[in-house]
Amino acid sequence: MTAGEQTATASRPGWLRFRFAYLLILAAVGLFAFKFTTKAWEAHQLGLQVAAEQSQLREEALNNRHLAREIRHFRTLSFVYQQARNWGYVRPGDRPIIVSVRYRSPPPRHIVHRSAAPPAPTWQQWWNAFFGSQGRHP
Repeated sequence: MTAGEQTATASRPGWLRFRFAYLLILAAVGLFAFKFTTKAWEAHQLGLQVAAEQSQLREEALNNRHLAREIRHFRTLSFVYQQARNWGYVRPGDRPIIVSVRYRSPPPRHIVHRSAAPPAPTWQQWWNAFFGSQGRHP
């Protein structure tokens, strides 16, 4: 072998090792970028889920406050007395007054049914649909 061939053969393994190192670094950076992107996407999705849950929590808190107000109203004596009166109960000392309205229904109307002319036979209806009523009938 000549000196040029020996240097070319000797330089190849170093060149291959150099290229292999770059490929390893590139693969590691690609893996890092992939993992970073997936974690960022997961964080984004979790943020959206947290926002949705917070919105639902706000709605439930409003509903809870509304129900608490209704409970306080239902526990008042004025509400209890009003409901009792609506159901027909009377407090001691009150005089019940019953108002009755007589409703007279109007007298029934007599409806006269007029008999309609019987429809034409089906074959004649088809004939009239295709050829009109001026056409000759078979």
